[in-house]
Amino acid sequence: MDVVATYNLIRWILLAVAAALLRGATPVFMRAGAKRSDPSFAAALFSTALLGMSLVPVLLDGEWGAFWTVSNPSLIVLLVCGLLTAFLYLCLFTALTGAGASRVFPLVNLYEVLLVVMAYFLFDGRLGVGRICCIMLVILGTVLMQSRAARSASPRWLLYSFLALASIVCISLLNRAFLSGVVSSSIVLPFRCAVACILLWVFTLARGKQKTARSMGLGSWITILLSALSIGLALICTTLGAALGEWSWLSPIQCLGIVSMLLFARIFLKEKLPGSAVFGLLLVVLGTFAIQMGW
Repeated sequence: MDVVATYNLIRWILLAVAAALLRGATPVFMRAGAKRSDPSFAAALFSTALLGMSLVPVLLDGEWGAFWTVSNPSLIVLLVCGLLTAFLYLCLFTALTGAGASRVFPLVNLYEVLLVVMAYFLFDGRLGVGRICCIMLVILGTVLMQSRAARSASPRWLLYSFLALASIVCISLLNRAFLSGVVSSSIVLPFRCAVACILLWVFTLARGKQKTARSMGLGSWITILLSALSIGLALICTTLGAALGEWSWLSPIQCLGIVSMLLFARIFLKEKLPGSAVFGLLLVVLGTFAIQMGW
């Protein structure tokens, strides 16, 4: 392997690691911002900032013209995905007002195993004994991560966490069934964010929640914007990494996301994990890694 190839390989792997770490930091920033802000206003602010960040990969790919080539059926699906995205952001910020990132996001991350199961029934995906065992590992690990965590004041966060989980699954299935291979992948997120941004601001203004901006501390503004910045940078890392090689080969590195999220939550939010939760995390990582490896 020559020097250039080695350099590209190292850069490729570093981009994958950076994307995973940035995705892990996003929930921590969201939780820090959600604690002292109205969920609808926080979601609207987040979607606005993320819209700007999501346009950067489009610029890097030179796909501006793809916005004008979307067919009417695909446009309808994108509008539905945008509606679900708005609902997703609202549910996430609402859940994070009642519970920490280390409680909400392990539940939301169950979307990966749900997609594997749904792909088997809808898209003739593979679901052998080994993969079923991996799915059970992830589910068991998630239960253990929740079982001895500190109780929150209201169980409402649990409902909104599952609603966010359902939203992600629906968006992913719609994207795979109707948009994959039809619409350029680089414009899907900006389109969704644009629709979500409009809907969330309409919802916020209709409820008069824009007034809550006055009571938000500077820290809440910064952390909400940082959450959009971190996920946007993760998208940029993914775009740059995909240009260097087949990105799916590095998908197991995504397991670092949940580990880094819990580490950041421990350091910056002081969210502690009991021994059972640490063991549960190990099971989740092992199960997710095995699924990503194609077992």
